[in-house]
Amino acid sequence: MTNVLFVTADEPGSGKTAICLGLMYSLGKMVGRVAYFKPIVRGDHGADPDVELLRSLGTEMERTSVVRMEEVREALAKGEVEGLLNEVEEEFARVAREQDVVVVEGTDLVEAFSVTDVSTVSDINIHLAERLGARVLLVLDGGPQKSPDDIITDAKMSQNYLCNRRHCDLLGVIINKVDRDKYDDVNTRVRRELRKAGLETFGVVPQAPLLGKPRMDEVAEALGAKVLYGEEHLSNIAMHTIVAAMHVRNMLSYVDEGTLIIVPGDRDDILLAAACAPLSKNSPSLAGLVLTGGLYPHENVWKLVEGIPGMRIPVLLVEEDTYTTVSRINEIRPAVRPDDERKLSLIKDLVDRYIDERRLYEAMRIRRTRKVTAQDFLNRIVEQATSDKKHIVFPEGDEPRTLRAVERIVARGVADVTLLGEEERVYERARELGVNLNGVEVIDPGKAELEEFTRTFYELRKHKGLTVEQAKDYVMDPIYYGTMMVYMGRADGLVSGAVHPTAHTIRPALQIIKAKPGISVVSSVFFMCLQDRVVLFGDCAIVPDPTAEQLADIALTSAQTALAFGIEPYVAMLSYATGSSAEGGSVEKVRRATELVRERNPDLPVEGPIQFDAAYDREVARIKLPESQIAGKTTVFIFPDLDSGNIAYKAVQRSAGAIAVGPILQGLKKPVNDLSRGCSVEDIFYVTAITVVQAQEVESNTT
Repeated sequence: MTNVLFVTADEPGSGKTAICLGLMYSLGKMVGRVAYFKPIVRGDHGADPDVELLRSLGTEMERTSVVRMEEVREALAKGEVEGLLNEVEEEFARVAREQDVVVVEGTDLVEAFSVTDVSTVSDINIHLAERLGARVLLVLDGGPQKSPDDIITDAKMSQNYLCNRRHCDLLGVIINKVDRDKYDDVNTRVRRELRKAGLETFGVVPQAPLLGKPRMDEVAEALGAKVLYGEEHLSNIAMHTIVAAMHVRNMLSYVDEGTLIIVPGDRDDILLAAACAPLSKNSPSLAGLVLTGGLYPHENVWKLVEGIPGMRIPVLLVEEDTYTTVSRINEIRPAVRPDDERKLSLIKDLVDRYIDERRLYEAMRIRRTRKVTAQDFLNRIVEQATSDKKHIVFPEGDEPRTLRAVERIVARGVADVTLLGEEERVYERARELGVNLNGVEVIDPGKAELEEFTRTFYELRKHKGLTVEQAKDYVMDPIYYGTMMVYMGRADGLVSGAVHPTAHTIRPALQIIKAKPGISVVSSVFFMCLQDRVVLFGDCAIVPDPTAEQLADIALTSAQTALAFGIEPYVAMLSYATGSSAEGGSVEKVRRATELVRERNPDLPVEGPIQFDAAYDREVARIKLPESQIAGKTTVFIFPDLDSGNIAYKAVQRSAGAIAVGPILQGLKKPVNDLSRGCSVEDIFYVTAITVVQAQEVESNTT
């Protein structure tokens, strides 16, 4: 039977859609089939933005809305409500067919408190909840204008309407957009008072100003503006708006990160100052500029502005006066759009951190039915990282993919971050990309205090003939500097390799951090995220032609890595032959390595030599190696050399569409991880989360 969660709110502006989106994300990790249904939408034409957002994010749907608000009002006026309800119910039945859970986004209750029958839009909304057999979740607006007592009053009024007058099955409430100054009071006293009234509170979510701010494309649409410049930067978010009526020198005091400047089109001085702002490391990143009064910039001034390199703000032109323009901007109700990565990440993070999903789903009696997929595995790593975030250093501080990943890493609370590089260059590149580096430390090794690092590195390497002067030159290199940060406890891990070869990342780690006791070789694994499982491939990046002893070490450390990430290790020592079907130097090396693994860890399930098909496929395993305990269910694949390992991971990645996360270095005392030079922003994000989990493991083993 399909579970139906009907989400309604006490009033408009509660953030109900964001809560629905977060719950869809949460439920998607738990059950296999989740649908979204919005029976009543506002507006008389065009696609509903909330429906389009969910569609773009992968929710399978043909239609999820049935009627528009105007149709509801007409039905109310004509007394034809029953026909409208039947139409909605039929469409819901189609959407809900074969779904585990349907999240229904209803309208708000604000109109409902003075009526006794089905006579308003709000009553129709709740009448639908009754007819659909839904459990109701109420989103309360806890915005800055609401006192804790206001929230309690609103909750009890809504409870009276839903339970006593409409007889709904009210699960409880989520209090959203709570002012941070009032958060503790709401999270304790308000929760306690609502519990006394029989209302369960499943979450108290703090206000997230970013979600309520419009993008520049929304500003342009709302104003009917002409875009004079910067269409590629219309995704900039306007965090706050100022009217530039002062001289430039005074206006600059009011400019902050994400400022939208409203100014008459004949103020050449303001236009020039805004155009030059991205070139200054002392200036925050602007969101954009709106020129009012239909006044085009002077031809000479505009020619100058267009030639400024690195100008990364959209310039809009409107016919209205400044006062009217500001009023219309203030009326914008921002929506989360499919390409709003910052907002989408923030919503997921808020749900993960502040809503007790477990209690909510237990109250709904929803049980986990979904198989653990590759994305589930990656989500679990991120959740584990955010539970105890560590400090990660990135030596490639001005690399574009790294900067974009770092913004997401900080926004999701995965790690504290230090970027290494020339400070001016790092901030300049971030401004070019529109990346927010708030909360990120930037260090220029060339200008940093190097005495302690130099002395320590000299002591570590003087037996190799290193001089103090040479040691200083080494630690000015960002990768050496970052590795010293990890060694000295100034950071918990390092991620590099987006532009540097593997040797450049691993050499400092081997010289400074060094291998764990008892480990003869530092190696690597890739987490290969396939459609139906996650497995490890090793070694695919470090050791060209391992000996039997080194191959055994790689297998044992790979098994430990698997365990650290919740994967039960079943180890296959791969070869071109299975069992005793062939002889030869390579096969003998694998056979000897397998024997060493069994000697050193008799409890570890391991098989070798074994061919890939027998290790992976149960049917092949049944024929080739019927007595094997791991054949057909291998989770750790150990390749006999770097050629075969590297070829295999890239072949699977490209031809099967697998997500390959790595290479993840293993065997070091502290985590240092190398990236492929073809890595994506997603790769850097997940490798960082893995590095954090490795750092957590190091900490747990030393306490």
